Amino acid sequence: MKKTVLYRGKVENGYSDFYPTSRMLCIFEQVTTIEEVEIIEDSSSTTWVAWWDNKLSRFSLVFENRKILEICFPYGSKVDTEKGLGEVLGIRLQVLKEIVLH
Repeated sequence: MKKTVLYRGKVENGYSDFYPTSRMLCIFEQVTTIEEVEIIEDSSSTTWVAWWDNKLSRFSLVFENRKILEICFPYGSKVDTEKGLGEVLGIRLQVLKEIVLH
């Protein structure tokens, strides 16, 4: 089972994108709360998906549906999957920690 810890923030209208470090999150987003989230491979997931990057051995490009994720690939994720660069997998999110910023 593939897993990765990423960070997202609570913003005015929901949640920010996911970032590999909390520092990067704070640089790019104005957040009031940081969530440390474990991204866990889950083939039964019907909503959340992420790109597993074979070179980095971690998840990236985490989205609530596959259509949004596919926008990140000019020729579709299938081309990069066939090249062995990674794959799109169903995932579930598990919040490990919540940090409130003042």
